[in-house]
Amino acid sequence: MGRIKRTVLGVTAAGALVLAGLGGPASAATAVRDIAPPQLRIKDVGDPLGYGQAILTLSVRCFGGALVEKLPVTITQGQLAGADDVAPGNIVCDGVRRDVLVAPGSDDGEPFSVGPAVVTARLTVLDPHTMKPLPEVVSKQSVYLRPYVVVKIATGPVRLNSDGSAIVTASIKCLAPYRVSSFFVTASQNGGRITGNGNGDPENPPCDSTFHSYTFTVHPSKPFVAGGIRVSALGYVFDAETGDPVDWGTADSNRQAVPWGQ
Repeated sequence: MGRIKRTVLGVTAAGALVLAGLGGPASAATAVRDIAPPQLRIKDVGDPLGYGQAILTLSVRCFGGALVEKLPVTITQGQLAGADDVAPGNIVCDGVRRDVLVAPGSDDGEPFSVGPAVVTARLTVLDPHTMKPLPEVVSKQSVYLRPYVVVKIATGPVRLNSDGSAIVTASIKCLAPYRVSSFFVTASQNGGRITGNGNGDPENPPCDSTFHSYTFTVHPSKPFVAGGIRVSALGYVFDAETGDPVDWGTADSNRQAVPWGQ
C-alpha cells in the first residue's frame, strides 16, 4: 500500500513538473510578444502651403521593436478631401515619441485654405516576432490651418502731419522658415480720390511667429484732411531657397484722421 502511494505521488510530482515545463516557456513567449499599443496624436494646428497642401504634424510613439506597416492620413475641409501616407521607415518603435510631418493635397487639386479641417490618421504596426499586425490605432482631430503671415493695423486714430501725410502703425507676424518679401500700407480718402502709399523698412522683419510693429509715413497724391480715412496693410512672404511666393496677408480698417497733437 505504501509503494502504491509513493508511485502515485511520484506521478503527480512528475506531472506537475511537466505542466510547469509546458507553462514556463509559453508564458515567457507570451511576455516577449506582449507589446504595448502604439500611441498616435494629431496636433490641433497646421499650415496651408502656397501650393495648396496642408502641413500637418503627427505625434507617434510605438514600442518593443514593432515595425510600422502603414500610417495613412486623410483630411477634409468642406467639400475638399485629400490623403497622404507617412513612409514607414521614418518611424522607429523604441518608445521615443516623434513628430512626423505630412503634407496631403486635395484630390481635385483645389488648395486647402486657412480655417478648420478634420484630419484622421490610422497607424498599424507589426509584431516583430510573428510579423502579424497589432490592432490598428486611429486618431481623429479638428485642426486649424493657420496662415503663414498675419498683418494688423494698430488701434486708434491716424495722425496727420502738417504736410498732409498720415502716420500709420501696423504689425506683421509670419512663420519660419519663410521670409518677408515686402510689407507696406496704403491709405485713401474721399472715395479713393486721395491715395498714398507707405513703404516698409528695407530690413524686413524675421519670420519667428512674433508680431513686429512698424510705423509708416503715408505720402498722399494730395494732402489728407481730418475725417474718415481707409487704411490697408499688406505683407508677403516667400521661400528663400526657391524664390517662390508662399503666402500673403492683408488687413483693412476705417479710421479717423486727426491733425497731429489732437
